[in-house]
Amino acid sequence: MAQSPAGEGFAAFWSMSMVVSVAVGGTMVFRKYQTEAAVGFLLGTTSMMAQLFFMMFCVFASYKPTLASASATDSTYAAFSFFLMISYMVIAFSLFKFRADLLPTDPGLIKAVVTSSQGGVGGVTTTQAPQGTTAV
Repeated sequence: MAQSPAGEGFAAFWSMSMVVSVAVGGTMVFRKYQTEAAVGFLLGTTSMMAQLFFMMFCVFASYKPTLASASATDSTYAAFSFFLMISYMVIAFSLFKFRADLLPTDPGLIKAVVTSSQGGVGGVTTTQAPQGTTAV
């Protein structure tokens, strides 16, 4: 490692914990919380992760030309950060492009998903809209 092994170790640990938390949160959005807010939050999170890995790529790539003692670890971490940045950009673009396909189209189903995530009776609760109106 270059100048500050503790700083580089923290960057590696922090980025790993962020990747795991985005993976868990994304799984929860796809399986349980299929609401507009949850999909939007996941879209914003994946965009921010792409920016995080772009910044980490820039930092670790800048160690190589300036430091004579730059190790292969810096180059390797810069390469992995670049590939993760590209991966998160593809995920964010896909979420943006197909966000409407991730949401249930039936308004009653949307209410049932929200109610079941809040602990509805039997896991799913449906409501009937009055005659001549639509359920929201």
